[in-house]
Amino acid sequence: KRQALDLTYALEEKRDLKKADAASASAASDETARKKAKTLIAPGVGIGEVLIGMLDSEVIAAQGAPLSRERVFGGGGQEYLHYGKLRVTLLPDRRVSSVNSFHQDFVTNEGLGFGSSKSEVSSVMGLPVRKEETSDGRVVWYYPPRGVSFGFTNPQSLSKVSWVDVSKPW
Repeated sequence: KRQALDLTYALEEKRDLKKADAASASAASDETARKKAKTLIAPGVGIGEVLIGMLDSEVIAAQGAPLSRERVFGGGGQEYLHYGKLRVTLLPDRRVSSVNSFHQDFVTNEGLGFGSSKSEVSSVMGLPVRKEETSDGRVVWYYPPRGVSFGFTNPQSLSKVSWVDVSKPW
């Protein structure tokens, strides 16, 4: 009887350890998912916790106070909220029209972001709908149906993404 009871206790302890391990793995998985959500570039949707269409008060609730606010010259009442790794563009109605990422922490599900090569971008996104070269030497690849653009700043390193802009698809 004692051996049977000891075996039962041992099996129950093993079962409880497996449950604890499963709960711990689940919690770790949830934490990983939360971290990924905070740094995810979702074309046409937003970047991290900042979503297209949010009010500025919602952005501040999610991100905290911006490092600075800036009125866009000639932007018809647009304003930028600067967060260091992100820049949020607000329309005159105080809603987010676009979010820009300038940091390697933010990537798409496919791993595209700051530092990605042109070949990586084109292999995932296809050829851009439109390419534009600005007077200051920047090159932008636009994917308006997907709501995302990739910018390349330095002409000597055009093969690397310098920023990603997410906006509403059109």
